[in-house]
Amino acid sequence: MNRISIIIPTRNRPEQLVDALSKLVSSGVLLSEMEIIVVDDGSDSAVMDRNREICLKFKEKINYIPSAKRGPASARNTGIRAASSNIIFFTGDDILVSPDTLNEHLRFHEKDYCGDEYAMVGAVVWEKSIARNSLHRFLDEAEFQFKKTEGSKNYETDFHNFYSSNLSLKKSFVVKNNIFFDEKFPAAAWEDIEFGYRLEKAGMKIVFNQNAVVEHNHRQELSRLLARMETSGRALRIFLSKWPEVAATYGYESKDGKLVLKKRFIKRAIRNRFTARIVEKILAKKNPDDEMSGLLAFFAKNAFLYHLHKGFDEGI
Repeated sequence: MNRISIIIPTRNRPEQLVDALSKLVSSGVLLSEMEIIVVDDGSDSAVMDRNREICLKFKEKINYIPSAKRGPASARNTGIRAASSNIIFFTGDDILVSPDTLNEHLRFHEKDYCGDEYAMVGAVVWEKSIARNSLHRFLDEAEFQFKKTEGSKNYETDFHNFYSSNLSLKKSFVVKNNIFFDEKFPAAAWEDIEFGYRLEKAGMKIVFNQNAVVEHNHRQELSRLLARMETSGRALRIFLSKWPEVAATYGYESKDGKLVLKKRFIKRAIRNRFTARIVEKILAKKNPDDEMSGLLAFFAKNAFLYHLHKGFDEGI
């Protein structure tokens, strides 16, 4: 009998998938008690064949589900429906599950918080071999990747921390309330936060556990990060268009039926394509091992936010 079903969406990242699966099968949970579901979200044909072979090579039974490219939201929904366990753990193909993390999730659901209304999220840190250069430290401080979480072992949090890199919940609550990931989100951006918001509205309680740690195995490059910020902006517009009541939390407000940036004239004076380009050129030339000054970090944050707002505006 499976105690936990682990859902991993993947697309065109076979090397990282191997690393993620290798860590999972040595995670401290009996292999006979876990189910791993890999949903391939439309990888290229050759990569899909390789992903299938990767899953077959593991002695442990891995449920490999090929799919057309519909986005990670759709892939996770496929995984939820295929899961045989009531306890579901979401993670990614670029995530390494640290020792005992799965046991922390199991203890949470089986002993500490048995009700089906409880979900647990854990900490996400950089993978140890990835250089913690100034760009990575900046991403941490500015919370562009994940919100910083500090405190005791367990404390109640909210949908803002509902990251699907290190998240578990009970399938019974999802099915009972007919709440799944919204497949209108085309990319890995805001779809998990929006999912958490609807679950929270339905009565789910979200608890953060500092002891449940996973490592983000994804080296960051400036050009890709800026493109991702625009993708994130487009996804944020989908989220806030559905739920305008939370727009103020993210710096937007509704005026005449339209979502607009709060204090936009002041912000646009700092967050514009001209200042963004200057900052990006400075960052591109900067030695990644050198500490980023407070002034540069300020302008870098606003350059990133310029790209977020650009994506948001393009999503109209």
